[in-house]
Amino acid sequence: MKPFTPGALLRYFLGLGTTGFGGPVALVGYMQRDLVEHRGWFTTGEYREGLALAQLAPGPLAAQLAIYLGWARGGAVMAALVGLAFVLPSFLMVIAIGVGYVRFGGLPWMQGAFYGIGAAVIAIIVRSAARLTRLTLGTDRLRWALFAIAATVTAWTESEVVWIFVGAGVVSVVARAAPQRSARLMLAVGMLPPGLLTGLAGPASDATLWRIGWYFAEAGAFVFGSGLAIVPFLHSGVVQQFHWLTERQFLDAVAVAMITPGPVVITVGFIGYLVAGFAGAAVAAVATFLPCYLFTVIPAPHFRRLSSNLDLKAFVEGVTAAATGAIAGAAFVLGRRALVDVTTVAIAVATFLILLRTKRVPEPVLIAAAGVLGILLMRGGTEMPTVVFVCEHGSAKSVVAASLFERMAMEQGVAARAVSRGTAPDPSVPPVVVQALRGDGFDVGSFRPQALTEADIASASRVIAIGVDLGPVGASAKGRLVRWDGVPPVSTNYAEARQDLVARTARLLQELRASPGPPR
Repeated sequence: MKPFTPGALLRYFLGLGTTGFGGPVALVGYMQRDLVEHRGWFTTGEYREGLALAQLAPGPLAAQLAIYLGWARGGAVMAALVGLAFVLPSFLMVIAIGVGYVRFGGLPWMQGAFYGIGAAVIAIIVRSAARLTRLTLGTDRLRWALFAIAATVTAWTESEVVWIFVGAGVVSVVARAAPQRSARLMLAVGMLPPGLLTGLAGPASDATLWRIGWYFAEAGAFVFGSGLAIVPFLHSGVVQQFHWLTERQFLDAVAVAMITPGPVVITVGFIGYLVAGFAGAAVAAVATFLPCYLFTVIPAPHFRRLSSNLDLKAFVEGVTAAATGAIAGAAFVLGRRALVDVTTVAIAVATFLILLRTKRVPEPVLIAAAGVLGILLMRGGTEMPTVVFVCEHGSAKSVVAASLFERMAMEQGVAARAVSRGTAPDPSVPPVVVQALRGDGFDVGSFRPQALTEADIASASRVIAIGVDLGPVGASAKGRLVRWDGVPPVSTNYAEARQDLVARTARLLQELRASPGPPR
């Protein structure tokens, strides 16, 4: 048995964050085995108290338990250090993957990998949702009702309504409480100021980093039990509200969290990196895990008293049932986007059957195998069409066209992706274009224009030259090159340029539906 020292505890969590695969249930199991049974650094009672607090309070389960164990041995400072040691390895890994994703995301092998991975992730989410449903709902009719409502709302609206969670908690408290306590609770809810129910509706600032920080802080405050509970919340904001990522990019972000060790919630670092580089990743991670830390350290000294509060238990019970329903609804929404053909459906079904029939194959191995299969299939000709939009500076017409294309493709159910490139790219998108696109629901403030490369041409099903000559690099695009001349300037007449690009994009999508190959 190794003697306990603060340094040894930090080294343990650094190692667990580096090699701990399997999701929250597996990670908390590793902590019990290693820290209670093998090393004896914590008593069974201390471990159970930490696990109970992690389940009751909002926050990713495994990270919150790690923070509590750190607090139990060294107060708030040790809790912060343990949390950092546990999260840092996977954070650095997703940053490294993010760098590769941004740099090579247009290459066929990268597209192929995530083509297969996306389908496998859907199967894993469905399996995890089924497991969580069995563990959290049991045979309780009220929990099943709250689950069904949350799942239906999420699937129908394709977004997560936070107040469904709060309402589920209140309904559970009312249903479980004695009549006199129910009356007092309803009176208290009725006296809340009306503005309170809309106070979480949006970001605190127009600046991108402030917006990221505020939104991910909300996400961190509404994750109960499993890290997968953050998926529907993030999908609603990242894809639909702010349009930071496309559906495909969001699914790729979930996949990255699945193939890295440590907490699943670390997907926020990958998303933050795609939105605003390293600064965005750091802000997203800190904003997400700070509520987790505070919800552990602040109630920890009083937890024994709080854990016996029947109203608190009932509220968390209702919220957990709704969160599980939201995961199921998100699985439906994401599945409809990721399973775009017979091949992806087959990969998802095969992955689900393997998960159902055997526990010997770790999820990261399945995801890696799906990625390899996707690469092989793309080499064999199974590929999601990619449209490369090119203008001179890669910062105006091509950006607007690519943004509109991906939104219209999603709305029309066309499996295709778009990238923006320039023959002489600017260092950034002009403020007037950023502002115009923001009014259209797109946030490109952190986008950095990139130069057109031969790799872009090689991976493209269509190359759209918007009023520009592609030069020697465009020679290999013969048969796939389409010229869009005469598009009005975006910077001086956005409305007219947008109308022109929407009409051209609609015709392009019609062609892609008829034949995804080179234009005839």
